[in-house]
Amino acid sequence: MAHRPFASFANRFTGQTCWDIGRGPTRFDYGQRRMAVDPVLFITVAVTLSDLLPSGLPCFWFAHDANQRVYLTPRLRPVAVLPEDAPEGKVLCRPDDPILNEIPAYTLYPWGSPGEARACLDADRKALARLRLFHWHSGTIHSLLHFVWYLGCRGARLVGCDEINQRFVMYGLNTPANGAYDVRRANRSGSISHWTYDVIRNHQEAMLGRLSLEADYVGMPRRRAMEGQT
Repeated sequence: MAHRPFASFANRFTGQTCWDIGRGPTRFDYGQRRMAVDPVLFITVAVTLSDLLPSGLPCFWFAHDANQRVYLTPRLRPVAVLPEDAPEGKVLCRPDDPILNEIPAYTLYPWGSPGEARACLDADRKALARLRLFHWHSGTIHSLLHFVWYLGCRGARLVGCDEINQRFVMYGLNTPANGAYDVRRANRSGSISHWTYDVIRNHQEAMLGRLSLEADYVGMPRRRAMEGQT
């Protein structure tokens, strides 16, 4: 294992536009190898796409919930960015959780109180390095976006992060009827959708504006409402 100091990531990729890869359905063709230059950040089960990246490309993985522990293995390629002391039901039990010995690289941050989670958005990068906090809200992507800003990136290309709060049928993909996740990769965690994407997307957009991050939603799916579904 290799612990990476929280402060070491401040302004690491100043001015770059990263890739943020979520687990939602998308028309993006991962086989195009477009993710070949800028850093890539994966959200939960999307980490299984990391084996498509070129060797040496910087990449990171965000997870909050305990069901994501299944990915904490020696084969985990990205640097894991994890809350170290989150409430019960989260990915780690404590900062010295033995499972950290299984993974190649990680950095940790405290799971702050709701007040601390709000206040840390006002901190500059130097102050945030001292606090070792990331914002959290209704989705893992909110902590990830704060990290994107901390890295010094000017913006993000968001894939599978459209947060469309409607069950829909994807066109041209083998997607289950409820359409929640992109099934081109197995969901080993067994996690399920709670369909709160409107809340997640609203806060996501607020964060992008507050942090002055440019956003390009790549591969946003075409959709049509399913009869009897909302």
